Amino acid sequence: MHRVIRGTMALVVSLMLLAPLSAAAQDATPATACAPMDRAAAEALLTAYFTTFDAVDLEGMAALVSDDLEFDSALYGILRGPEGIKTFLAEAAAAQPGGVHVIEQIVTDGASAYVLWSDSYDLEQVVDGTPIPGTKREFTAIQYFRFACGKITYSDTYLDQQASSGKTDDSPETHYTGEAPAACAANDPAAMAAAITDMWAGYNAGDAEAYLAAIADDAVRHPSAGPVMIGKAAMMEQAAATFAAMGGGKVEFRDLLVDGEYAAIRWTENANPTGTVFGAEADGDPISYKGMSLYRFQCGQIVEMWSEANIFGARKQIEGGS
Repeated sequence: MHRVIRGTMALVVSLMLLAPLSAAAQDATPATACAPMDRAAAEALLTAYFTTFDAVDLEGMAALVSDDLEFDSALYGILRGPEGIKTFLAEAAAAQPGGVHVIEQIVTDGASAYVLWSDSYDLEQVVDGTPIPGTKREFTAIQYFRFACGKITYSDTYLDQQASSGKTDDSPETHYTGEAPAACAANDPAAMAAAITDMWAGYNAGDAEAYLAAIADDAVRHPSAGPVMIGKAAMMEQAAATFAAMGGGKVEFRDLLVDGEYAAIRWTENANPTGTVFGAEADGDPISYKGMSLYRFQCGQIVEMWSEANIFGARKQIEGGS
């Protein structure tokens, strides 16, 4: 795993909790004047991003981004260029100083990247003017980046909103621990991409068997809502409930990256949920929400997956449509 000292993340949390889905960023058009970076250069840039963020180094952060940067800050909409990222970082530092990032995994092709990171912080309370320790919040997030000419040109983030606000018993420390058998076929990038494409085709068809065909029997899932799930059988049961609740929801994904034993996507789900969905009572009105997913493969099967999405934004739409 790639680790860097973690910095101010509370504003990221608060921004994502309030993010309106209708104000989603329009992706920047990637520049083509420079060749993609190699893995070492991409990892160095991303590590510098988080280290600089943690140090609240405004000028250092500005030097890492392009003049045409588009940074989806959720609450503030699209922040642009070096001055935009400096504004965001200053607000983040003022909101809640302290804390650290831990980079768990980088998935990159040199032109773009997904970063799975985790965070924990103590939410302080103030009683009669005296700060007192609060509960520790632990959560994960997936952040997407694009690069051009050695600088960051675009980024957005989805995090485990429920865990960050203390509303789930999910633990980022629960991971797949199974060992690959001796006769294990190497992961094939084309087959991994096909498995993900087939997975979401199965979801859109409401076919649980096709949806979970590439999932290992003892796989671990970190969903965007609710606690960690272990085992394909539990995921099959949950899939049936999801199909019933989401009213024929359809997922479109893009920006698929395959890198070693990992793959990642960004996605949008359009659904007509009914019943209790994301903690709200839905009446079939349409909603649209976005997220990201990251997958770990072993022997051609998915053994661990993470999904993060704007669950609170989806809930807000449901409550507004009721």
